[in-house]
Amino acid sequence: MLIGQSEVLAVDKGSAAVPVGDPVYRFLDRCAVRGMLPIWAVSVRPVSRLEVGRMLYLAAFSFPKLNDRVLEADLDYFIREFAWDIERLEPSDDGPKRMPRPTRYNPSAALKSPHWHLSGLRSDRFSFILDPVGWAGIDADDDKTIFRRATGIQFRGNFSRRIGYYFRFVDHVERGNGPYLHRDSLLVDSYGYVGPLQGGDVTYYDMTEAYITAGWRMVEVTFGKDRASWGPGYEDGLLLSGLGPSFDHLRLIVEPVKRVRFVYLAGKLQATGVPVDTLYRTTEDWARVEPSPKWLSAHRLEYSPWETVVFGINETIIWGERGLDAAYLNPINFYFSAEHNGGDQDNVLMSGDIALRVAKRGIVYAELLIDDMKVSAIGEGDPSNKFGILVGGWMTDTGIDGLESGIEYTRLQPFVYSHFYPANRYTNWTSSLGSSLSPNSDRLRWRVCYRPRRWLEFDLTVDLNRHGSVGGDPTETIRSGSEEKIYFLDGDREDWSSIEATLSWEPETGIILQAGWLNGDHSTFLQDRFFLSAGYRY
Repeated sequence: MLIGQSEVLAVDKGSAAVPVGDPVYRFLDRCAVRGMLPIWAVSVRPVSRLEVGRMLYLAAFSFPKLNDRVLEADLDYFIREFAWDIERLEPSDDGPKRMPRPTRYNPSAALKSPHWHLSGLRSDRFSFILDPVGWAGIDADDDKTIFRRATGIQFRGNFSRRIGYYFRFVDHVERGNGPYLHRDSLLVDSYGYVGPLQGGDVTYYDMTEAYITAGWRMVEVTFGKDRASWGPGYEDGLLLSGLGPSFDHLRLIVEPVKRVRFVYLAGKLQATGVPVDTLYRTTEDWARVEPSPKWLSAHRLEYSPWETVVFGINETIIWGERGLDAAYLNPINFYFSAEHNGGDQDNVLMSGDIALRVAKRGIVYAELLIDDMKVSAIGEGDPSNKFGILVGGWMTDTGIDGLESGIEYTRLQPFVYSHFYPANRYTNWTSSLGSSLSPNSDRLRWRVCYRPRRWLEFDLTVDLNRHGSVGGDPTETIRSGSEEKIYFLDGDREDWSSIEATLSWEPETGIILQAGWLNGDHSTFLQDRFFLSAGYRY
């Protein structure tokens, strides 16, 4: 379908996307706060490299508004990283192809000196950029030392100027907490398939993102394996956070008019903890099982009445143990009603969010998640009322170059993300599609980031956490017919604080060295530890 569409396209739009979590998104957020870009510029991620190039091009016109020598160095850095994409911009993409010449800075010099890549090929109809990927890290406390490493390759480019493609494969190895018999032995369990878990001293897991994409005027279509993140949360949104492993899906982004954006995706997830049928056993006693299918559909509508504010409404539906459902493949259907029409057997979630720029110095944002709702019993302890809230603010202009700070509060009611059918839990493999916070919990987070130079960064994060055991795990569900009243933080309550301090250094483009200390991390068996890592384009 994408290749067929490309033959009739008249506009050069084929471009790979920038992976969720790339540092360019934080820079573009900072530009949006300073009024150089609209506040909704990167509220839906991933964003195509061509679109990121366009935003960097616009930022170069407003260079004096950065008013921060570290951010000025960021602009130069990212123009070099996206030089080929900026050069592909057409005159219709908000300006002539010649770069501006603001005072004190010449972006054309950055375009002429792009960042180094292992291999780069370009012609009028084809481009190909290849890089190795590598990373190694050690996490250690008084009793254990966990070693992890990752190696792989990634390449991207475009074909016929209208089709973009991306591929990334990274193989991981972990040792230090053997024998590895189950996923609980992993330091971080957010990588999808893990094997072998047969009692050895080492285990491995691999991750792949691979897709093709095409765009035409107001429409962008992507098919393949990737991650997705929606909304304004700093890094941990409630509906689609992009923190879990990638999954196969079809993604459609439409901008019919200025300041209105519609996003739709439909994909296949991996179910865990679900009973499976054994089809047969071989003569060597290998059991052939039938995995349980699990699917996701989601859509988001954004509206920005002014460049300082954006509103978003979202809906997702998860269903499993059967094939594709035509009602959920309809991009503009109301899944809440369609789920009822199908017998109330699936897991539908809705959310709304808002982000507001404040005096060109910071951003405030909020999100409300509705998992289930019974209006007549709100506030009465009915476990059918499952809500989540996220409220935060981030100041990027503190008056000190390179210094930023933010605060965020997240709260999830008991049983949020759970479902009475295991196949419908709001997870992919064992990772939540939404917040990393457990149900029946809240967290107040304060974070400060200081970069005295663009290549040197110090991060400090302080969390105040509370958790109740009842309905406090996505695998736990409400017992059928139960009329028990359950309130926030019910059960065995636990209160704790955690602190993470990280020092990052980028001595050369793409090479990141990190060292840090983490205290009170209840998500792993190494709650208090030091860590050290080195990576290239990882």
